[in-house]
Amino acid sequence: MKQPPISIPLMQRGVTLVELMVAMVLALVVALVIAQAGTMWEGTKRSTTALGSGTVSAALALTAIQRDIGQSGYGVMMSGAAGCWAQAQARNGDIERFQLAPILITRGDNGSPDRIRILVTDTTNFATPMGTAQDHHSDDSVFHMQEGVSFGARRGDLMLAVPKSGCSSDLEFPTSDAITATVFNLSEAPSEGKLTHEEGDFGPWNHNGKDTLFPDINGKGLNYEAGHHIYNLGRPESRLGVPLYREYYLANDADGIPTRLVMRTVTATGSVASASVAAGGNNLSVAKITSRVDQLATNVVQLAAVYGRDTSDPPDGIVDEWDSDRPNTARGWQRVLAVRLAVVVRSNKPEKEEVTDGKPSTGGGDCTGALSTTNYPTWKPNGVDTRCLNLAGVPDFRRYRYQVYETTIPMRNVLWQN
Repeated sequence: MKQPPISIPLMQRGVTLVELMVAMVLALVVALVIAQAGTMWEGTKRSTTALGSGTVSAALALTAIQRDIGQSGYGVMMSGAAGCWAQAQARNGDIERFQLAPILITRGDNGSPDRIRILVTDTTNFATPMGTAQDHHSDDSVFHMQEGVSFGARRGDLMLAVPKSGCSSDLEFPTSDAITATVFNLSEAPSEGKLTHEEGDFGPWNHNGKDTLFPDINGKGLNYEAGHHIYNLGRPESRLGVPLYREYYLANDADGIPTRLVMRTVTATGSVASASVAAGGNNLSVAKITSRVDQLATNVVQLAAVYGRDTSDPPDGIVDEWDSDRPNTARGWQRVLAVRLAVVVRSNKPEKEEVTDGKPSTGGGDCTGALSTTNYPTWKPNGVDTRCLNLAGVPDFRRYRYQVYETTIPMRNVLWQN
């Protein structure tokens, strides 16, 4: 007897070759889309992370610079001393000359990064200048203060003597060879308005009449006329000492490219005997001017700064112009009310392709009115007009991504004294 054919349910049958090929094509398409999306995501992540780390570095660096600029010129701006040249020499022979200006911007050559030098002090006492009642000569060891005032000065304090005329006229400043101000320290606690600056362990910044660094203004040993001013810079008790000034600039990395934002601190340091400190003294057995460099941020490729000036007559306390020209009179310094900064940070790794536009050619090459569509680093030094930031010192600069950070910093000590 013949058996009937066995019927196989449709669900148990296999797939055809056509169906198999269609499935493979679909799988390949899905895999390709996923791989492409992953590659794009990884690239975006890398760029975002690279600029993110740069953002943190730039924020920290700008905070440090902003803090120092905001408190620059403490006390010095109050009596026309701004712009005078000062000299400091410790007993070990170290000499440092610096200008009594709240902030000095040194413009880089051909658009290279600027340097910023800031005058700072760490005194916790009054910033008011102390006036003297008598002339001071090379063989003198005491400054006699008006009305016996010493404004809380203590033994060991680092002091700054400024001539009677200061630099308050409209005449241009002399060169650094014409020293008019001098650093010394108090060898004794002030008594009856007398500020003593004898040599010895308590006066390591002081010199005898033969070797004095005080200026001889009449060729007969007259250092300072009655009515000149004394400033208290603070006490070199800490490990870092008393800051004289700080410099911010870009230093070279291991490849010789200026991408490291550093701060150079020039300080007056001293070795303090713990026993005398416990007794309320300040036995400075060794004094020295030291310079220390600290790295603040990496992958910083440009640092630009301009002064904000009040050019109104009479001054109205409002910034009218922005430029990088250094004032050459004390009155000019009194009109500098703010500083505007730009910091350019690049990604830490180059891209495979060019991702940054070339420098725009508008405005005769200085990018005046550059189109907002370009991603080439630009800034607005006056808050209105666009200017390009030079990247000539960055090899293959178009293969990096950049972020520009700008800030305006008011110089409050200048604003308050005005």
